[in-house]
Amino acid sequence: MNIEILTKNDILQLLNAVEELKEKVSPTSPYCSKQEALKLLDCSDSTLAKLRMDRKISYVKAGGNFLYLRESLFDFLNSKVIWAVS
Repeated sequence: MNIEILTKNDILQLLNAVEELKEKVSPTSPYCSKQEALKLLDCSDSTLAKLRMDRKISYVKAGGNFLYLRESLFDFLNSKVIWAVS
């Protein structure tokens, strides 16, 4: 059996990573850019366009750019959760 011991430095790195994720996930604007949506959904450009065309995520077209409603992206992700059986 392998036992790994976490050092104080390991824990600090983990805490820093969590803080960075918090900043990325909960910014002040209710909308996010295409790049942010791609990163959040971990999908390709074509998949994002398909989700938009199939009206599975909400968006706004502003000046030729698409802005995606964060809440809609999270709702979409939550709809894909596979719940554990207890």
